[in-house]
Amino acid sequence: NKNNKISFMNNRIHELQQNYTEIQQRIEKIRIEISNYQQISREHLTEVGAINM
Repeated sequence: NKNNKISFMNNRIHELQQNYTEIQQRIEKIRIEISNYQQISREHLTEVGAINM
């Protein structure tokens, strides 16, 4: 019946929204990790005198 279909669709929407939020959080963690590695890399290159910041 119609109510079951709507209920199913609403549940599915909620599930997809949760998945989307989790993916966004994972992306943010990856961005932070990349940023940290870039910073470490810059510090290392500066230490060995390869670059001057």
